[in-house]
Amino acid sequence: MEDDVEMLTVRLKQDGIKVYFITARSGSHTIREDTLFWLDTNGFQYDDVFHVEDKDDFCKQARIKVMYEDEVNQILSLQKARIDTVIRNQSWNVNLPRDYNHLERKRGRQTRVDNWQEAYNAIKEYLR
Repeated sequence: MEDDVEMLTVRLKQDGIKVYFITARSGSHTIREDTLFWLDTNGFQYDDVFHVEDKDDFCKQARIKVMYEDEVNQILSLQKARIDTVIRNQSWNVNLPRDYNHLERKRGRQTRVDNWQEAYNAIKEYLR
């Protein structure tokens, strides 16, 4: 995607939206420090970073309404947990099942995006 990836978080924060990075990467001290260093060095704005295995459970407990995700298993779990998900199109998630039977009302909605502007628009729409 575009080089200005951090602009997504900057714009969301300017709009008063809380931004959390939720990663399934190990929460070891070294990985936590590396993650924070990378985010800060690259200009991302955020409220907190969480290292969890089950993003769906965490989102339900934390009352997080929208996730930005590209990993297939995480997307499917988030959908079942009724968490709206903005999906960054990637080669590894192109075959992700779509909601052909229009059952989204019983599951989290999904929007696929190809750029940061589309991601921003989808997140804002879900938070209305």
